[in-house]
Parts: sequence; C-alpha cells; structure tokens
Amino acid sequence: MNKQFFQSIFNQKMGYVYAYKGTVPEGESPAHYITAQFAQAAGSNLVNTVVSELSTFGITVIYNHAEENNINSANFELMTDLVPDPVPEPPVLPEAPEPEETSPEEPSQG
Repeated sequence: MNKQFFQSIFNQKMGYVYAYKGTVPEGESPAHYITAQFAQAAGSNLVNTVVSELSTFGITVIYNHAEENNINSANFELMTDLVPDPVPEPPVLPEAPEPEETSPEEPSQG
C-alpha cells in the first residue's frame, strides 16, 4: 500500500489517509462511528471524509479531504498524504564539445 494505491482508491490528489486503530462498538455502523471519532479528533464536525474497510489488508482507513494534517489522536495513524510527489527534473547533462571538422590541407601554392 503506497500513495498511488490510495490515490486510486479515493480518486484524489490531495488530502490525507489514516489507519483507524480503535474499535467499533457492537451494533454501531463502522463508517458513522469512525467518522464521528474523526470529527472529534479534528475538533470540528465540518470534515469531508470517506471510510473504507480494506479487508484484504485487515485494516480500516479514513480519507480526509483537507489541506493540512491536523489530527492528533491515538485512534488515527497517518499513513500518507495524497499530494502527488514532485516529478524530478531531468539531470542537466554537460554539452559535449562538438568535434572540430578537419579539412584536408590545401596544397600550398608556391
């Protein structure tokens, strides 16, 4: 699981993905419960999130559509941001000197 994996799951190129480390009480909707816990950790209920259970990996993640990581909670472990990595500039290669053209010497007139 890397940044590109999460970018494809959430179809986003901004925001943050967190692993949910807490437990969901029996009878509760995991998506609603985790979202409420996340809003509490964010200190605001104005959060734009998506909860996804990745059963293949045995984890539940939550995506937060935000410009900064302001979550500080033991229940949410930051996995990655979704901002694309900068494309490295191609290295500047020194220009090779052009070979000097050699012309056949003209016979001297004399």
